[in-house]
Amino acid sequence: VKMALARRIFVPNCCLFRKTLQFPATDRLLSEESSQDPSDEDLRRNGPGAAVLFKNKVCFSPKAAETNLITFLVRSDVQKRRAKLNIPFFTAGSYIAVTRADKHSPSGETRFVGICIGRRNNGNGSTFVLRNAFDGLGVEEMFDLYSPSIRKIEVLKLQQRKSGKLYYLRDMPPEESTVDEDMQPDGNTELTMYKRKRR
Repeated sequence: VKMALARRIFVPNCCLFRKTLQFPATDRLLSEESSQDPSDEDLRRNGPGAAVLFKNKVCFSPKAAETNLITFLVRSDVQKRRAKLNIPFFTAGSYIAVTRADKHSPSGETRFVGICIGRRNNGNGSTFVLRNAFDGLGVEEMFDLYSPSIRKIEVLKLQQRKSGKLYYLRDMPPEESTVDEDMQPDGNTELTMYKRKRR
């Protein structure tokens, strides 16, 4: 009884017998109903931002998504950020331009252009690193993919190299990682392999 009461404290909207006894058929039915398209009542009770698309299903709770609370909240934050910011597809080796807010800039924003030398996918903690060379000096900057300060991400040239991480460019001549700051998107949406120019 103490264990059942303890469970009831952590799950306030459930009755004692509901947590003590298991009803797999009822649980499965409730999960299927919650994973369908949201109704007006669901949107009114939970709000439009509470719906999360998980495995091609619209879910309002971790139970309906058949996942844990942390994964559900991370997926919710990622989808809310993607609704405000267009994040294009790119890989390591692509030329990327990132425009972000900067209170110290006269225009209120700054633009950094570089080659993506690494990308780490970790939910709302995903990051990518851009590298460029200015006056023979290599400069790298790490960006949070879902940072609120990022206003625009542009893919100037979509390409891929044999390695998924291009940290070897740090030991290469600066010309290997130099990207023109005024470079504009080439309009190519097909992923191409990088071909090194022969000297």
